[in-house]
Amino acid sequence: MDTGKSIVSALTELETRRANLVEIWQDCFNLTSPERGEGFYRTNDPMNVDKGKRAELFDSTGTDSVSLFASALMSGLTPSNSKWFQLGIQGANNDELESTARSWLQETSEIMFDRIHSSNYDAVALEFLKDIAIAGMSGMYIDIDSTGNLIFEEWPLYNLFVQESKRNAGIDTVYRRLQLTPIQALNLFGENLPEETKLEIKNNKNLNELEDYVHCIKPRSAKGKANVKMKKNMPFASIYVHIKTGKIVKESGFNEMPVIIPRWAVIPDTSYAVGPFYNALPDMKSLNELVRQFLTNAELVISPPLVADDDGVINPNTIKIGPREIMFKSTQGSIKPLFTVGNLDWAKGMINDLQNSIRKQLLADQIAPVSKQYMTAQEIMQRQDTIRGLLGPLFGRLESEYLRPLLERVFGLLYRSNQFSEVPDELANIEFKPSFTGPHARAQRMERANVIMNYIQNLSNVAQIDQSVLDVFDFKKASLRYAELTGVEQDLLRSDREIKQIEQQRSQAQAQAQAQAGMING
Repeated sequence: MDTGKSIVSALTELETRRANLVEIWQDCFNLTSPERGEGFYRTNDPMNVDKGKRAELFDSTGTDSVSLFASALMSGLTPSNSKWFQLGIQGANNDELESTARSWLQETSEIMFDRIHSSNYDAVALEFLKDIAIAGMSGMYIDIDSTGNLIFEEWPLYNLFVQESKRNAGIDTVYRRLQLTPIQALNLFGENLPEETKLEIKNNKNLNELEDYVHCIKPRSAKGKANVKMKKNMPFASIYVHIKTGKIVKESGFNEMPVIIPRWAVIPDTSYAVGPFYNALPDMKSLNELVRQFLTNAELVISPPLVADDDGVINPNTIKIGPREIMFKSTQGSIKPLFTVGNLDWAKGMINDLQNSIRKQLLADQIAPVSKQYMTAQEIMQRQDTIRGLLGPLFGRLESEYLRPLLERVFGLLYRSNQFSEVPDELANIEFKPSFTGPHARAQRMERANVIMNYIQNLSNVAQIDQSVLDVFDFKKASLRYAELTGVEQDLLRSDREIKQIEQQRSQAQAQAQAQAGMING
């Protein structure tokens, strides 16, 4: 049985374990999107944010590259203009099902796709993927409102503390820090507040002060059945605790894990990750400092300090060297500029090299090449294939930690809100599984599809010499496999039963034709 104090103790331990990684994430955010990492510096006092530790950003190469990378990742994983998944059943191909079952799966897939992209998913997902590109991980909370509309909310990394209850099985335990005013806590938790907080509300005191809470989501030690009505018996526990007193202020549950937390590159012996920008971090640090110095030197060139005759009294403590400053000299002469010796051309070359390196590591040179403003459709397709090929090895992790949990949660929410038609008897008590048909998924399968097509073309050439070679190849099975690999919608394909009926009708027609031909010849 979880207690409030045990949850607070677990949070403290997780905070200690994560502390050594915070500086890495801070550097990544500081040099791309400082505002997105501001929470790492947040204290109980909202006005006391330690801005002094945050780097000043002098170059936007990292920011632009991350935005391009996140956009390309989103368009390849979950595009809003084409369906990127198809529901199936565990252990069977959809073409083996009856037409009613396949139609239900197709219809349900379309409803899910429509509900996802008619919600706030696209806006939240883009920011969510930016944080993954920068820091390697972030959280997306998924729920449904009273009208049946899906709700997506990003939970930033700075207030997430995570665990895996099973090694290499994905994150399924989340501790999230919250800061709420007494009134906010009252609206969220009702009257089940600490006595001190109730007294503050009653006496109308300290109503603007923030209090610390923790929201713990974890698998229950003894899992209940899915879709149960009692939230305290659901498979995943949801517990809110007032950190100062250790009082549990709210306890409920979820049928599925409501927060998905995909990771880019997992840090060994931790549950945390770094993003693709981490590889470009040394170059970005060098670039930022170099551009800072370049701008300082450029200012000296544009508005150089001046040299003038002194008045006989020189105070070395008051002499300043900088733009538009005047330095006094003892010899006679008119006022003239003091020229600097910095080599701006050499600095420009270094800046350009570092910018290109950063863009290359985040694939921005492929997504939006600087060298060519206009490209043909063929060139665009080739570049997209290159990008998807480079991202291919990481697609497996994103599929298991992002796309599958996302669809599992959405399916459960929509099913329980009665937004699907009645499940056919053939599909009752069967576990559903999604297959992914988005651009990245198709790119991963296109090599297998191309092998099939190349073999058929070569086989056709050989068949012109000897048609017996066609006997070794099952064209019907190859056609179904090719449709699966290229993402052809299932309702366009006939079931096994329909195919057998067509074959039977064809055989009967051929038999009748032969019989009629025999009667005529006889």
